[in-house]
Amino acid sequence: VSGINKNETRVIALGIFCCLMYPVLHYTSGVSWTTVIATILLMVFTIGATIYIHYPLHQTDLMSADLASVARIMARFKNQYRQWLHIVCPIVITPWLAWFSYDYSETMGLLGNSRWIVVGFFLFCGFIGFLIGYFWHRKTVNLAQDVIRQIEDK
Repeated sequence: VSGINKNETRVIALGIFCCLMYPVLHYTSGVSWTTVIATILLMVFTIGATIYIHYPLHQTDLMSADLASVARIMARFKNQYRQWLHIVCPIVITPWLAWFSYDYSETMGLLGNSRWIVVGFFLFCGFIGFLIGYFWHRKTVNLAQDVIRQIEDK
């Protein structure tokens, strides 16, 4: 369970860092305030959802609670985490990445840079970010599954 909590801490810390850095991005590269505010709202939503999904784990003493309730809490946690990947990524993150790429490429295009290079760079970075996020996601789901499996074995 400590691995699950470590992942929660990473997501929250990264989200807070991004919320602080996006206004700097406006001043350094000229990304519109609309994009910056939308991105900060997306980060706040992500932090809130992460806290909401992990909340039952913090409210229950997993070591002293009965195994049936721990298994139920872990199964719910695992299900919510899976839904996060299958719903939020395609519906929220993909359109945001397209919008951010467009806005940033417009800004960079005005400075004489090729828009396709900028968009390609964002797609590449988005793919790398997806791989890192998917790795964290799989690790957390597998840890939850391990807890459920240990309970079922007892």
